[in-house]
Amino acid sequence: YIFHFRGFLEHNQWGGAEQGSFKILINARTWDEAFHPGGTESDVLLNAAFNNPLPIRLQGADNKWQIGTDGSGSGYWEFSVNTDEMTVTVDNFIPESDYFDHVYITGDAMPCGWTATAPEVMTKTSDGIYTWTGDVNAGSFKFLKFLGKWEGCYVAATADEPVDFTEGNTIRYEQNYNKINEPRDSKFVFDEATTDVRLTLNLNTSTLTSEKITTNIQNVENRNIKIVSAQGKVWMSGVENTPYTARIFTLDGRIIAQKTFTATAEVPLPQGVYVIKMNEQVTKIAVLK
Repeated sequence: YIFHFRGFLEHNQWGGAEQGSFKILINARTWDEAFHPGGTESDVLLNAAFNNPLPIRLQGADNKWQIGTDGSGSGYWEFSVNTDEMTVTVDNFIPESDYFDHVYITGDAMPCGWTATAPEVMTKTSDGIYTWTGDVNAGSFKFLKFLGKWEGCYVAATADEPVDFTEGNTIRYEQNYNKINEPRDSKFVFDEATTDVRLTLNLNTSTLTSEKITTNIQNVENRNIKIVSAQGKVWMSGVENTPYTARIFTLDGRIIAQKTFTATAEVPLPQGVYVIKMNEQVTKIAVLK
């Protein structure tokens, strides 16, 4: 009387009026008898049953369990149906977002232009969260889930939606916009060219956060000092046999490291943007993993 499901479920955009729903048939040859979610209205969301047995029933309204339209419920599921106690319990769920390390950006607002094969690459900072930093043009853009494919896009909720630097934007997942009737391939838009923009895509909350990375510290030219970042480190060099003191700050002015050295030095840093004051030179630099 206990039955197990192990496999992938996803919100199916071309599934007609019921794009993310399912029920459990007792007999594969007839629709007459099937298990449905019981209890409250919220119980139709399958993730509500994670390690928490929820009631099921046989008779009544033809409601179904739901996989969220934002794509957060798409992934690998393990759940059990107990026909003796009339319950469903989710034993394990691994979101599909855990399976990829990058998301890609394409559009005429991006340095790459409109391309699926050579887009801008967003780096995974934690499960379901991706960032990119760079200069943007006035124009539109969207996010690609797969390199080299136009299917699987993270797009705006409305057509030609301006990037909101204050409140952020809501994203929607379009598995294949060519399979539905209404046009839903909505783009985000930058109204003007902007330097040093950081985009953060959060698939867990379905949000896009945009930041203008700025600093009020004046850059001072000094040919004898070079500061670069590579492989998660800042590399600093000056004149041979000359002592230097470098202080590293976050953009809000907090000092996080100080190093005294002769000629050259390296300092490992988390991914981010920092201000480095080395003797009289001040440099703003981005560190990528």
